[in-house]
Amino acid sequence: MVTFTRKRPLGLFGQMVLGLIFLGVGSAFLVFVAADYSLLCNRSEDLCSLHKKRMFRERETIAQFAVQELQGAEIQESRDSKGKSHYQVMLVTTNIRIPYTDGMNLSYGECSKTTAEVNSFLKSTKEQLSLTQSGLMLKLFGLLFAAIGAYVVLQSLLAMVRRLVRGM
Repeated sequence: MVTFTRKRPLGLFGQMVLGLIFLGVGSAFLVFVAADYSLLCNRSEDLCSLHKKRMFRERETIAQFAVQELQGAEIQESRDSKGKSHYQVMLVTTNIRIPYTDGMNLSYGECSKTTAEVNSFLKSTKEQLSLTQSGLMLKLFGLLFAAIGAYVVLQSLLAMVRRLVRGM
C-alpha cells in the first residue's frame, strides 16, 4: 500500500520560525512605527503643542511653542532613489522648522489640507486649532503582519500536537 504525505517546503519548525518573524515585525511596527500626531494651539494660553501617541505608550510631547512664534506651515518635498516624491508638513516658527510627523507622507493632498488648516488658523481670529493625523494605515499594516504570523504559528503548533498525539 502506498501512502502519500503532504510535504511542507519549510517543515513545521521553519513555518513556525517564519510565523514568529511575521508576528515580531507586525508587533514592532505597531509599537515603534505607527503613531497618531496631534497639533493643539490655543490663543488665550499662547501655546501650541505637538504630540505623538504610539500604541501601548503614553502621549509624548514633541514640541511646545508660543502661538505668536508660529509663522505658518509648508510642504517639504523630497525624492527617493527612484525619483518618487514624498511630502511632509513642516511647521515654521521664528526659530526653527518642526516636522509635523516623523516620516514623510505619501499624499500631497493630505499635506496640502493640513498646511491650509494651519495657515487659515493663523490668518483668522479662531481661539483654538486642533489637528490630528492618524496612523491608521500603519496600524492596519502592523496588525495584518502580526495576524498572519500568529495564524502561521498556531497552525504549526496544531500540526505538531497532531503529530505527537498520532505518535502515542
